[in-house]
Amino acid sequence: PEYLEGALGHSVELVSSLRRAGAEASLSIALLIRGYILDAAGDLFGANDAMAESLALAQATGLGLTVDAATSDIADYSSRLALLTDADLSESVTLARTTLIDGLQRGSVLFVQNTLGGAVERLLWTAGDHHTAALLSHYARLNVTNWTPPSVIDIEVFGADKLAAIQAEAAALDLDTATAIALAALDNIITAT
Repeated sequence: PEYLEGALGHSVELVSSLRRAGAEASLSIALLIRGYILDAAGDLFGANDAMAESLALAQATGLGLTVDAATSDIADYSSRLALLTDADLSESVTLARTTLIDGLQRGSVLFVQNTLGGAVERLLWTAGDHHTAALLSHYARLNVTNWTPPSVIDIEVFGADKLAAIQAEAAALDLDTATAIALAALDNIITAT
C-alpha cells in the first residue's frame, strides 16, 4: 500500500509536469503508466480515463505502440467496468470486436493476442460461452510471452479431460482462426442482446 501510494503521487506529479511542458508524446506514455497504477489501486474508472487520454495523445503524436497498449487496455477496462456496474455487455462487446479488427488491420499480433486473452476472454466467460473463453484464453497464453491480463477462467467448471481437450484445441489454432472464432462468438453476444 505504501509503495502504491507513492506511485500514485509520483504519477500525478509526472503527468502535471509533462502537461505544463507541453510534452504530448511523453505525456501519453505517462498517462498509460498512470492508468496501470490506478488499475493496481482499484480505480478502474480513473484508469480508463487515463488510458483514453493516453490513446488520444498517442494517436495525435504517432506513438503506435502506445496506441496499441492503450486501446487494448481500454477494451479490457471496459469489459471489467461492465461487470462491476452490471451494465449491458453489448457496448463492451462492440468495443472488443472493433479493437480486434483494428489490431488485425494494423498487423499488431501481440496486441490482438492480448485482447483475446483479456477483454474477449472476460466478455465470453461472463456471457456464458465458457468453452470459447477457455479456448481463447489458452491460445493467448500459449502465444504471448509477455504479460497478459489475469485469466477469469474457472477451471473447476471443466473436468480434467475437457480442459485437456480445450488446451489441445488451443495449441492447434493460428491467429486468423482464433480471431475468427472470437469475432463469431462476440457477434453471437451482440445478436442475443
